[in-house]
Amino acid sequence: VRSGPFGHPLSHRATTPPGDVAAVVAEVRSAQRRWGQRPVTERAAVLLRLHDVVMARRSEILDTIQREAGKSRADAFEEVADTCSVARHYARAGHSYLRPQRFRGIVPGVVGARVHRDPHGVVGVIAPWNYPLVLTLGELIPALLAGNGAVVKPDPLTTSTCRLALDLLAEAGVPDGLVAQVDGGADVGAALIEEVD
Repeated sequence: VRSGPFGHPLSHRATTPPGDVAAVVAEVRSAQRRWGQRPVTERAAVLLRLHDVVMARRSEILDTIQREAGKSRADAFEEVADTCSVARHYARAGHSYLRPQRFRGIVPGVVGARVHRDPHGVVGVIAPWNYPLVLTLGELIPALLAGNGAVVKPDPLTTSTCRLALDLLAEAGVPDGLVAQVDGGADVGAALIEEVD
């Protein structure tokens, strides 16, 4: 339980036992395999919808950030605007980052290389308290575009903002189980680092 102004509870959230982190990552890894096989254009379309979902729910997002991080409305809106900008950028330009590239070798026409970018699997994100929305979604957006799944451990002060971020992703069309949240302190973060790709 986190206390807000005047001692009123802000949220009730159980911490994740460090021993449970491996199972959470395994579940995300299962969902990631299917997501990684989808075309980049489909993954980008989800991120473009995320932009619209964030804008539509901005008042709720601002309230949550202000309540948890203690930001002014203008500072909280900066996070909303930055998140929308990142989502739109990767939705529109991300395919160019991921397309195969050809490189000529020392003997053109005889020697060369072709680079293909494949998903890594499950990305771990440890998000700080001071920019709880943009430093969570700003890391998740390119990871998801690239075909990865993710597990996020937010700072214990901003678990509700992280939960809301995951709800926004789900509303935009991110498949169930592709992104998960674990809560706790440094021990949970250390367990997460050991399990992700």
